Amino acid sequence: ATGLIRRQALRGSCNEWLLFHGTSKKNADKIVEGAHDFHIGLAGTATGTLYGRGAYFADSITKADEYAKEEDGLCCVLVCRIIGGHVLYNDEVTPDPEKLQGSCISGEYNSVLGDREKCRNTFKEYVIYDADQVYVEYVLHYKRRYD
Repeated sequence: ATGLIRRQALRGSCNEWLLFHGTSKKNADKIVEGAHDFHIGLAGTATGTLYGRGAYFADSITKADEYAKEEDGLCCVLVCRIIGGHVLYNDEVTPDPEKLQGSCISGEYNSVLGDREKCRNTFKEYVIYDADQVYVEYVLHYKRRYD
C-alpha cells in the first residue's frame, strides 16, 4: 500500500492525505454504493471516542486492520482520500474529546491528528467530523494469515 500512496497526486496545501479505514465488508459496500456515508454521529459506538465522535483513519494498515471485521473469511479496509484542512495536533495521553471535536465543528479546525505514536508508541490517528472531507479511493479485501 505504501507504493500506492506514493503514486497519488495529493495536494499538500490543503493537507490532503491517503489514509486507511478498517470496517466490515457490509459497511464498505454501503459506503461505496452511496447508501450511506461515514456516519459521524455513530462513531465510537463500537470502539470508543478518544478524539470525539468523528470518522477515524490511520496511515498504518496495521492500525486499520484492528477495526476490520472479518466476514466470510475476508477483512475489509478502505483507502480514502481525506482533506485534513487546518489540522489540530494532539499528543496528549488523555485528550479531551469534546474540546477537540468542538474546535473542529466550530470551524476553528477541520481535523484532528492524534499522535499516539509519540505519546503511547502505537499509531497516529486522523479524525474528521464532516463526511464531506472523505472520498473512498479503493476497497481492499484480504484474508488474515497467521504463519
